[in-house]
Amino acid sequence: MRLSLTFKNVIAFLALLFICHELHELIHIVVGYLLCGCFGERNFEGWEVCASCPESVTIAWITLAGPLLTYGLMWVAFFLMSSRRPLRLQAFGWALLFANLPLGRILPVLDREGDESFITRQIIQKTSMTVMSWGTEMAIVFLLTFPVLIRAWQLLRPKHRILVFAGFLVLPLLAESVLMNKLANYVLKMGLLTYDGILGTPALVHAWNLGWLVVFGLTYRHLFTLLSPAEVTLRTTKEASAKAEI
Repeated sequence: MRLSLTFKNVIAFLALLFICHELHELIHIVVGYLLCGCFGERNFEGWEVCASCPESVTIAWITLAGPLLTYGLMWVAFFLMSSRRPLRLQAFGWALLFANLPLGRILPVLDREGDESFITRQIIQKTSMTVMSWGTEMAIVFLLTFPVLIRAWQLLRPKHRILVFAGFLVLPLLAESVLMNKLANYVLKMGLLTYDGILGTPALVHAWNLGWLVVFGLTYRHLFTLLSPAEVTLRTTKEASAKAEI
């Protein structure tokens, strides 16, 4: 299959990207409330447990919730990308995988950062990881991400495969960093709609998420067109050449 980008499916993909990001943060917040009994502070990029959270609460469980959801969504994408699925579902699965930023799970682990590394340090009860614990963490993350990435790789036709694959690994991560972690967080720090709404979340975050939910509801069908059969393109090209000769 080949990548078939349009303005509408790019917007739909961005909406899916930001929704998946929020689901990751939201499950941290909900689990934190269930274990601590109160909401902590949060912004677009991160979260904290509330100051009155009991010391008996293991923060690692709250941290674990986010990656579990994200990896779960990646594996939903894995099954959607099966060759037995209709093309439209394969395309949606492909979008779902990259909307959950697999590179964003791999790079922090290589740098001993991120949710996974925090959990590892909590398990071994040390501020720095041993080579064995770090290697085990990397192995788990690779086992959770690489099979899904390989299936996504196999969906693409060989021509331009490297560029397309690399682009969807990197560009969504940059979009999240620039538009959400930098721009939206900057607006929040400026004091716009900073009062708490439901779930202890600033109103600006709710407004942002509601906006992208509406966009997703209006455009999600276009994600089914993100990939198209390569042979269709070839046939169309031949037909166009034949018409030109006539």
